Amino acid sequence: MLFFNDSFSIKSWKQLFYSDIVNKWLKIRLLINSKKDLWFFRYRVVPYKNNFFFTSPFDRNLEYFTYLSFDSLFFASFLYRRLQGTNISGGISLDYCCGMGILSFIISNFYSKVIGIDVNSAAIQMAELNSSINYFQNCFFYCRNSIPINEMKYD
Repeated sequence: MLFFNDSFSIKSWKQLFYSDIVNKWLKIRLLINSKKDLWFFRYRVVPYKNNFFFTSPFDRNLEYFTYLSFDSLFFASFLYRRLQGTNISGGISLDYCCGMGILSFIISNFYSKVIGIDVNSAAIQMAELNSSINYFQNCFFYCRNSIPINEMKYD
């Protein structure tokens, strides 16, 4: 697992990532200018399975603190391998207590729609950010403290 916590020049960022991705990150202020033209991510970035997941910095005192641990990624890999051996296809899945959405993104490969619910609004914001950056178009996230049972049926 790799975390991008250092500051780099824009040229260096564009050597690590496609130029249009870096330009998008600059436009939406994911990269912040520190000193002497060095830029760093506003959030912690975790590469995983050809995607980049954003989560808050390690400071647990931050109001918008969210957490993505190695255990979460390990379980996501386990779940993906288990689902690969099934004939699940289509349908709607519910990820209750979804956090920043890592499991929602994994199961989105097998379901036509994934609904993620969590009481932590900061986690939901991260899930929405990660969904848009990684092009998970069938994942939808809501900040709630209960499951919308009457609104929809889940598989």
